[in-house]
Amino acid sequence: MTPAKLQSNLGSVLTLLLECPGALRVIIGGLQAPGPDELSLIASKKKTVARKLMKRPGAAMDTPLGEIISETIESAGGWPNIIKASREWIRNNPDTWEILIDYFLWGKVRATMRIDGNVLGKIAKERCISQDVLIRLVKSFPDMLAGAILKKPA
Repeated sequence: MTPAKLQSNLGSVLTLLLECPGALRVIIGGLQAPGPDELSLIASKKKTVARKLMKRPGAAMDTPLGEIISETIESAGGWPNIIKASREWIRNNPDTWEILIDYFLWGKVRATMRIDGNVLGKIAKERCISQDVLIRLVKSFPDMLAGAILKKPA
């Protein structure tokens, strides 16, 4: 797997992880990571992410998604390395991390439940950023973190 493909796949795996309850606790090592089968189940609802993971030059398209997820995690040094690198990224980006916590713990839940009006707008205003910047940050987070994880030697 090329370094670019590994980063893309790891970003996709992190995107799936962020759909799990307690995902932020998994990233910092406070909760056990879901297994490849659980992440595959989430991917069945996130078709775009699943297709991105399944796109493998020179590989059979019948490779089970769970196997691709396992291979990606292993190639990134396993969960211990992912957690260690994530913690370092958090230490180096505390303001960004706080914004992401606000979004994943409060904004995402409330937006899904349709309570409190424009939750993203409220988070953006509290953090002195625009809603567009907040949305771009949230969308780019998995790939940003994947890049940081892969720069950290396993």
